[in-house]
Amino acid sequence: MLIKVLKNFLRNFWLPSIIKQRKKASLIKLKNSLLGNEARKLISEKSHNSKLYIVHNLYTCPPSYGDFIWLIGLINVLKELRKEVNLIIVKGAYSNNWRKYKISNNGDKLAREFFEISEKIDKNNSRFSTKLIDQKEINQFLDSVNHKELLFADQVKRNFPIYIMYFDLIGILISQTNLKYPSLSFSKKNANKFLNNFPEKYISLHLRYNLEWGENRNPSDDEVIQLINGINKFTKAYIVIVSDHIGCKYFKEIIEKKSKNKNIIFSKDFTNSFYEDCELILNSSLYLQFKGGGTSAVPIFSSIPYLIYAKIYSINETKCSEMSIASWSMNNQFWVESNDINSFLKDLNLFSKVFRDINKKIEKG
Repeated sequence: MLIKVLKNFLRNFWLPSIIKQRKKASLIKLKNSLLGNEARKLISEKSHNSKLYIVHNLYTCPPSYGDFIWLIGLINVLKELRKEVNLIIVKGAYSNNWRKYKISNNGDKLAREFFEISEKIDKNNSRFSTKLIDQKEINQFLDSVNHKELLFADQVKRNFPIYIMYFDLIGILISQTNLKYPSLSFSKKNANKFLNNFPEKYISLHLRYNLEWGENRNPSDDEVIQLINGINKFTKAYIVIVSDHIGCKYFKEIIEKKSKNKNIIFSKDFTNSFYEDCELILNSSLYLQFKGGGTSAVPIFSSIPYLIYAKIYSINETKCSEMSIASWSMNNQFWVESNDINSFLKDLNLFSKVFRDINKKIEKG
């Protein structure tokens, strides 16, 4: 009986786990090799204004805002390297992996939103263009461009998911050039008037609420209240809950029932898109996040102090240290891979100076 149980364990749990680990290790090795080769080409390119095409094909990319923000950051780094960047977003066909996100029918809508976000990039002093094409046009497009002008050309033509390399390629380019920390470089012309209704100093608190997939990345109701109470120990500044429409509605009910804090603002009472949430975050005095959510990528490309506690489940991002996700992170920007709410609340002490500055500004009125 014991032998049978052991065999079942080895066959159903141990062996699949070993196979999965080996596949992951093999993919990481391949990824690092591709990154090294591509970085060499980009850095050694002698022509300052060389043309570069980036194909973000939604057939091979997930419907995630975070990965697209990594791409926006990469585009701006390439612009700093004086590349003429042309972004091609491919819609119309989506892989079976989209099914778990339960939004496969909204693929074209998301593609248009990605296109609109990329259109917000500041085009001053650089040449940048973005185009939205259909999957049936991709082969014709690839045949029309110079192979050497296509980022990860061989991989794009083989439908390899190049999005897994966006973030780490930024890190390599930053470390091997004289570039400063990267930014999202959204044009100031796009600044929305809704920000005029916000207090000068506020804290962005991202809360994820998604029951379709990744429920383990959602904070619990009790954790949400602990977060708000923990922040209140340091400041009475307004807390802006950043979430989607469903999340804002849900957390508003929870907070109104269980919290006495009246200085709470919900993003979707003012914003209508992910891009507007980005603006809201980039205008805040401090960004906080406990567990998952795509907006975590936004403050990484800013000088805003932030504390993010979130597990990294993919190989898309390689952290540079235990407390920092990026080599360009400042001394008040932290990303910790943990779901320990008590450690998060304790680490709020790292921002004592930030809280003091916020409180002084509030006192002055």
